[in-house]
Amino acid sequence: VTENDAWETAVFDFSPLKDNKNKIAKIEGEYEDDTVLAPPYTLCCWVLPLLQQATGLIVHIYDNENSLEIKLLEGRLGVSINNTCSVILDTPELESHKWHQLCLAVNDTGSVLYLANHTFDFLFADKKICFTSTKDVDRVTLQLGSYPGGFVFSGKLARVLLYTRELNVSEITQHQQCQPGPLDFQRVLNVSHIGGVERQSRALEEFCRPHPSEFIALFRAYNHHYEARAFCKRMGGRLINRSDDYKQIAHEISSSKDIVDLKVLFWTEDMVYNSNKYGIVLSVTRADEIYHTLEFKCSSILIVTACFLPYGIKVYVKGDDVMEFSALPYNGQLILQSKDGAIISKSKCPNDTATNNECLKSSICDYEMYAHFLDNQLYLGRKDWFTPNMMAKKTYTLSLCSNDSFTCNDSSCIPLINRCDGIVQCPDHSDEGDICYILEQPSSTYWKSACPEESPLINLKVRLLGVNTVSLQGNEFGVTLYITLSWTDHRLKFINLANNMLPLEPEEFDLIWSPVVYFDNAVYRDNLNILKKIDVLQDITVSAVRDSETTIDNSYEVQKVNGSHVFINQHFKYLFTFSCTFELFTFPFDTQECQMSLRLKCTSGCQPKWNSESDEGIQVEGKDLTISTYSISQPRFTYDVSEENAPTEVIVYVLFTRKFIAYLLTTFLPCIVLCILSHLTLTHFQLDNFTDRITVTLSLLIVIASLFSQVSSSLPSGPMPKLVDFFFFYCILRVSFVFFLHSCIQKSLTGRQETPDSADTITMKDPSLDINVKVAWVSDVTKHRPTRRFNTPQIINRLGIVSVLLCDVTITCLFAYWAISEQIEKDDRFSTYNYTKKD
Repeated sequence: VTENDAWETAVFDFSPLKDNKNKIAKIEGEYEDDTVLAPPYTLCCWVLPLLQQATGLIVHIYDNENSLEIKLLEGRLGVSINNTCSVILDTPELESHKWHQLCLAVNDTGSVLYLANHTFDFLFADKKICFTSTKDVDRVTLQLGSYPGGFVFSGKLARVLLYTRELNVSEITQHQQCQPGPLDFQRVLNVSHIGGVERQSRALEEFCRPHPSEFIALFRAYNHHYEARAFCKRMGGRLINRSDDYKQIAHEISSSKDIVDLKVLFWTEDMVYNSNKYGIVLSVTRADEIYHTLEFKCSSILIVTACFLPYGIKVYVKGDDVMEFSALPYNGQLILQSKDGAIISKSKCPNDTATNNECLKSSICDYEMYAHFLDNQLYLGRKDWFTPNMMAKKTYTLSLCSNDSFTCNDSSCIPLINRCDGIVQCPDHSDEGDICYILEQPSSTYWKSACPEESPLINLKVRLLGVNTVSLQGNEFGVTLYITLSWTDHRLKFINLANNMLPLEPEEFDLIWSPVVYFDNAVYRDNLNILKKIDVLQDITVSAVRDSETTIDNSYEVQKVNGSHVFINQHFKYLFTFSCTFELFTFPFDTQECQMSLRLKCTSGCQPKWNSESDEGIQVEGKDLTISTYSISQPRFTYDVSEENAPTEVIVYVLFTRKFIAYLLTTFLPCIVLCILSHLTLTHFQLDNFTDRITVTLSLLIVIASLFSQVSSSLPSGPMPKLVDFFFFYCILRVSFVFFLHSCIQKSLTGRQETPDSADTITMKDPSLDINVKVAWVSDVTKHRPTRRFNTPQIINRLGIVSVLLCDVTITCLFAYWAISEQIEKDDRFSTYNYTKKD
């Protein structure tokens, strides 16, 4: 390869992807000397691969006795000397779109490769012989770019210089520093170009310039200024700004094959900030690379958008899995290329002879798929791909979004946790709607009647919302319960849960297994309604207990988690009626302990158990409640656990403590007052005032009896007597006993009374009238009363007072013992049950 006096170097651009039949790009030539490869010799060249992990021939030289071959195999250098099998050197991968200077020095003892200021020594003495090349052209001793195995080098080669001596280190350094170096290299004759090869001239120092971090790409996008800026940002790039080299931009635009327009106008970043909001437009005439700037109103529509894109920006192609591509310029065109050689580029749509519509073309070896451009020829976004014969179709998403992001159809990105959260966040609304589902369709082997395992553990949470009724006549009580059953099913997979608790649709829930709960002491109607979901407020939610794994499902990013790490939560709210045996002996000071039994249905091969292994496996919650007649304690629960199995039944207990203040005011205190009044007839009435004492006592007895009759009609019916019955009976006995005392006292008084006339007057017979008349009275001084040893009425009265008081104390203690002992007994037993601790 020759240079002129200005040291401009011929650069050969190998572009096998151009539209040529054989996709060949190579150079053939010959040297004057037939023994150019007689050791020692040195080969130096500049290489710029255009594709990542490129594979292809760099240079192949042979003479009558020796051969040398240097090639790229998936980005690494391979060397073959004298037809030995290629030795893949332990060099780093050659970065694409960057010039690399390499020199290979060969002598009789070994070989040294100089690359990027590093040296690599290797020997070929014992290497296996591989005849992979053929000399199909007479006197051809040099071949560049083509690889006999079918892979063609795609990139640029410059200054391929062969020396028939071994260069020293300083001479090799000259090459590496973009200096001319020694000029005694071998001349090449009869050079011919075959296939896609272009020749350019570049200054030698350009090879050592820093690699640009950006390249310009053109898009046919109909945008005003604000949309153009957003368009470039969505592509991962930016608009042109005033700090860029407009001359170089005009040159690159002129060589671009992304558009065919002879004159293009496109927005720059610069704006004129005034009331009319004008933007700066760069105008380029491509034929002669003339450019100038104009002012356009920002609402004007331009048909071409130019974006500066970072070299090698990562583009992810998402179908059923993720393939990583890099956005790179190639032959004046934007392409996406993966490390395994797949290329996505702009091409004419297949079978489209009537129009010149362009498509995206995906090439993996000889397999090709196409997608129509959408949204003003945007490379990114979700597209339907098809084969030329339309026999296969597939949806792929081209995205710049990271793993924790969701790609909208228009290629914009939102956080993945915001997908399917009920709030539209994609500009095109593609994050919500029909794409949203939580449960992945179960496999064909899934059977909803079978348990996930033989004895799955079921978490239970019971919340007592309220006690609605207490029927002493029917021995029933009505409560509103909110029950949550939670379990896992490793046979399922869930999508888009993130860290949220999301609802599961009823039709999805009908596809999976769920436990069946019976409420043993509930009325039959309630169990039937729960099974048939009648009058039941029910909802199903799912929540993940560990972070989801981001994966791809039919081109959509999803967060998928195995069912073994997802709780399926069945919530239902229902007004239950449970039976309860009410013990009313101590009524109205009674305390009732009622229970609610929840039992899991077990079948052969499927025996679910309540999760008693975890503190949060069984939870029973509820506040202290109050209804008209009872105070209700926070519920507690018990379960039986054998040595081998978890429990299948949980019993929830509720303690009803009757509020008796009203009974004290309306029943007990009035009776006590009446009893006190009857007692006053013994202490404050005269003993000989029988009429008043007996009248008051009898009236009090009638009042107590009528009050007893009235209260008895409102008491719970039952054959067993109650404490209030004993109380009334005692009150009636007490007043009756007072009545009996009054009668005894009066009897005693009547038996002791004397006639006043015979005792205190003197009479004699009047002969004229023939009758007895009073003639004298006995004075108080002369009258002498008979001496009495005992005052019997007084003794009876005092004995009655004492005995009644003793009976009151005894009965009061007995009644208190009955009422308090039952309360203490039930409270102590209730306190031994389990309860859920409040936070």
